Amino acid sequence: MYKLAVFDLDGTLLNSKHTVSKENIEAINLLRENNIKVVIATGRSNELLKVYVKALDITEDIITCNGTVIGHPDKDVMLYEDKVPKDEVRRTLEMCLKYNHQFLVYTSKAILARKNDFEMFTKEKNSNVFKEYNPNHILINNIEEIIDNYNVNKVLIIERNKEKYIELSKRVKNYTKVSHTQSFKSYVDIGPLNNSKGNA
Repeated sequence: MYKLAVFDLDGTLLNSKHTVSKENIEAINLLRENNIKVVIATGRSNELLKVYVKALDITEDIITCNGTVIGHPDKDVMLYEDKVPKDEVRRTLEMCLKYNHQFLVYTSKAILARKNDFEMFTKEKNSNVFKEYNPNHILINNIEEIIDNYNVNKVLIIERNKEKYIELSKRVKNYTKVSHTQSFKSYVDIGPLNNSKGNA
């Protein structure tokens, strides 16, 4: 007998408009009526989930940042949390600056980003969703602010130019002290080693 159902968000529960369809909500309610717990496992951060947690009435702990964080967005302390080493955060962000890649930095409590990077990201992910729930984000001016003051769970690198993305993919293959995965056609996720949604 099934006791737990785990769903990704993007490309699974969310439709092309980045919202949860009525049919998916009905299916989740049916699972709960049959005493099956519903859990989310996603590459997104806690701050990018709260609107969906509310819509789906999720009370169980959630797997975020590709398995790097486990816990509920409403809790002060996470059940599990791993961090990208600070020297690797520096290496990654310096590379982004050098090659003019956009980036967002995820912690369990906030999104750190430059103003233009955050605005373009929210527009791509459906700005109406973000208007309904404004995620906790901190606009930063230089990478030293991040390295000195925050524990980083994931760095999302965004490169929409196809040729530049290919070069980006080649560069991060040399990163042996962190994980690197393609989460979307123009995204590369940088996270701590040995974490995954499946392991979480």
